[in-house]
Amino acid sequence: MAGITGFLSSLNPFKGAKHSNATLATPEQWLVEALLGGLRTKSGITVTQDTALGVATVFACVNKIAQAVSCLPFQVYRRLPGGGREPATDHPLYSILHDEPNPEMTSIDFRTAMQSNLTLRRNAIAIIIRDGYGRVAELWPVDAVNYSLRRDAATKRLVYTVDGKEYGPESILHLRQATFNGVVGLDAMTQAREAIALAITLQDNAARFFANASRPGGFLEYPGVLKDEEVKRLKKSFEESYKGTENAYKLAILEHGMKFVASQTDNEKSQLNESRMFQSKEIARIFGVPPHKVGILDNATFSNIEHQSIEWVSDTLLPIVTAWEASCNMRLLTRDERGTYFVKLNLSGLLRADIKTRFEAYGIGRQWGWLCADEIRELEDQNPLPDGLGKMYLVPSNMVPAENAKNLGAPKL
Repeated sequence: MAGITGFLSSLNPFKGAKHSNATLATPEQWLVEALLGGLRTKSGITVTQDTALGVATVFACVNKIAQAVSCLPFQVYRRLPGGGREPATDHPLYSILHDEPNPEMTSIDFRTAMQSNLTLRRNAIAIIIRDGYGRVAELWPVDAVNYSLRRDAATKRLVYTVDGKEYGPESILHLRQATFNGVVGLDAMTQAREAIALAITLQDNAARFFANASRPGGFLEYPGVLKDEEVKRLKKSFEESYKGTENAYKLAILEHGMKFVASQTDNEKSQLNESRMFQSKEIARIFGVPPHKVGILDNATFSNIEHQSIEWVSDTLLPIVTAWEASCNMRLLTRDERGTYFVKLNLSGLLRADIKTRFEAYGIGRQWGWLCADEIRELEDQNPLPDGLGKMYLVPSNMVPAENAKNLGAPKL
């Protein structure tokens, strides 16, 4: 034990400043921050990845965004000579992104892990394993707390260190958001730690309130004088007999003129529920998630939820998807391949309206000639019509090209 304590003490950047009685059971704050990656806040709460995810709204935001991204079609496309695109199913990267990034994960698992790190830590990395021809063979996600990043003084290149092994930027798929230097994203747990810590404090307050049988704390008033040992014994006896939900509503018997005086504040007067609701909205705002997506429905209506769902795609998911596409195109395709191939996460499925609105939109596209029947059927996940019947485009008979309008003559009055 002395050896471990001495080792931990040697890590203390403030060693020698003053005598410390810290133990492994009650470590000092600097050690908690060093080992758990947490930061102390003004509320006295240390925010780490685990404590942040213990807040229901934080977990819901991280989970909701990860689920949305992991469910999108993730494909490699080939640009066609005359314009347009087609899935490049014959490209080796297609099956890696669409089906199996590595022997242990599906594409859903891989994207969920990467996006969870990207949402909470604003950084997500994966190790790129290449075959003998330099092509991507496997992708392995790394927990955001298990790597370090530095710039080599001699070469000026970035160096990633994972489990003691160093990698160059060409061997790492790095997704980042909200970055000031283009290299490292701003950690959400660092930038928003005060808001998250306040939510943790409110949550703990509510838990302690119900743990004490939903009753406020108070004081034992005694007309005489008690020794320290008597005070400790009385407190222990009183808490064991009456504290907690299992002891709720028991009959308390106070002797020798002792009285119980309840504290003057309670959760209703301090507006605990209102504060917790506001903090939940604050956290949803930090992560860019519409409140209804995390179960906050107090101001929701049918009309505004529909528009918020569109904003969810355009304002929250679109920047994330764009970051995925840019990083994948840069790191997983060679310079020559980028002229022909590109990686895309398709958001169109999330923008589908109700069936009546969709069919009205298809009707407009079909009527004005920029959609054929097979294209509409593909958008509805249906097979093409047989014998090429769905390839025909229709146009209104009273419409002509603008350059031919002069041959029609002036309209008769």
